[in-house]
Amino acid sequence: MSTVASSQALAVSPYGRPNAMTCVAHGVIIDAPTNVPISGEVLWQAEVQSYNTATSQWEAAFRSPYLKNVADSVFVTAGPWYDSDGNTQYSTVAAMNGTGRLQIRVYNHFWRADQGQWVYVNDGWFSTLDGTATGQDTCVLDNGPIVV
Repeated sequence: MSTVASSQALAVSPYGRPNAMTCVAHGVIIDAPTNVPISGEVLWQAEVQSYNTATSQWEAAFRSPYLKNVADSVFVTAGPWYDSDGNTQYSTVAAMNGTGRLQIRVYNHFWRADQGQWVYVNDGWFSTLDGTATGQDTCVLDNGPIVV
């Protein structure tokens, strides 16, 4: 199993501090970003992708609700983020369906309000297990029964 570090995206963007993800039994907890690739008003959406071994492709398995924040001139987003009802959010959670082992990663989407468009780079912006630019950006969930 090879892992491509999220640092590949850093060469083409100011996104220098990825958000962390925590993988647990059947899901993943994704911390809201404190650093984004744009300044000003921003929407964030986390997309959990699972690896399909039959097709050797990453596939979208979950998309979080949009959360809103404002990034300063050095691309920092002070917490908290806000949902569409104005409730504060510091993370989002995705429960993954299926059985057996499931390899996942989290792709972060950012909407640039001042230009009315999504911000993209070829290598994307992935969450990492330790929230650093060189951290591992995939994990394996064991979607078997929970034994107590």
